[in-house]
Formats: sequence, structure tokens, C-alpha cells
Amino acid sequence: EWIPSFRPVLNGPVWDLLATPDGKLIVGGEFTSVNGAANTSGIAALDATGQLVSGWRTSVTNPTATNPLGPQVKSLDFQDGFVYLGGRFTRITGGSTLGTQVTVGRAARVRLSDGRPDGTWKPTFDGAIIELDVSDEGDRVNAVGYFNSVNSVASARFAVVTTAAGAAVVPGLAPFVHATGSGTKNYQQIVKEYDGAVWVGGSQHILSKYN
Repeated sequence: EWIPSFRPVLNGPVWDLLATPDGKLIVGGEFTSVNGAANTSGIAALDATGQLVSGWRTSVTNPTATNPLGPQVKSLDFQDGFVYLGGRFTRITGGSTLGTQVTVGRAARVRLSDGRPDGTWKPTFDGAIIELDVSDEGDRVNAVGYFNSVNSVASARFAVVTTAAGAAVVPGLAPFVHATGSGTKNYQQIVKEYDGAVWVGGSQHILSKYN
């Protein structure tokens, strides 16, 4: 049964939802305003009534001159007190009192408690992220999308970075293999790690499994 009392107002598409252990609903998308509030671009935290969570604020922008597309948070995940977000954005700010804007490379993590970005974890992807998944062990983040490199390391369409400060690319992994004949349609759209395996799915007939 539809619950009509839950009516947040967003001025753009929603791409992902994340329910957190402390009862927040984190919303990611291409909107620039939630319930008419300032500094709610791309991401917001709602309570059970659809109102913004008091004391929690995060906002992303995409001012890169070579990419006129607006900010987008495409994927959300949670692990060890942090909300991880990926998409199409290069600046982020947040916190109960908004802090200094942080330059990032289409991925970031913010504190669950108040939305403040962690400036020590800033992997740099050279293209948009469509999906990310933090391992249950909390040691790495799997990401897929339109990118070709991460931290200047070649890693086309699929990459794995650590959750440690610096967000280094995990070494020693075999490269992603896209379908023969996929051409330019080899971007990936979904990734999931579970029980020692990683599944990757995407464009042009891809669904593969890695250990």
C-alpha cells in the first residue's frame, strides 16, 4: 500500500537508494534540490517522513569545463561508518556545518553521522562511475562504469581500490575482459562482491564472474 505521507520533493531523477543502519534513507541522483533546501545537489539523507535529516548534509557538483553535464550520484553503498558514492562529480562538501569543498575524481565517501567527506579517500577515475560495491570485509571497493584509468593506472571499465587512506588500486588483479565484438559498448553497469567472488554485468552481453 502506497504511503502518501512520504513525499520528498526532488527536482531531478533518483538513481540509487541506501537504507543505513541508523534509520536514514540516503538518496542519490541527478537532482540539485531536495525539499527546496540548499546544498542538496546529487545526494541527501531523508527520515521516514521524507524530510531532510537534521544535521546531515552533503552536496556534489561537476564544474569540469570539458564536461558540461550536471552532477550525478549514480551509486551508493555503506561500510564501517561511511557512505560511499560514485557517479559524475568532481567536487563535494558536507557536514552538519558545511566544510571546505573537496576536489575528488567521481568517487568519495562521507561520514554516516553527518555527511562530512573524508578527504583522505579520494580515488581519481577518469570517467563516470555507474555502480560501486564495498566488500563485506571492508577492505576494498569494486567499481564499474565508463572510465579507463584510476589514479592514472590503466583499469578500463572495472577497477578495485582499497578503503585505506589514499584509495590505492588493489595490485595483482587480472584485467577485466569484455565481450568480443562489443566495440565501444563495453562499459559496465553493475558489480557485486559476495563470498569470495565478484560478478560484473553491463553492456553488450556481459555477465562474468571473477575470484
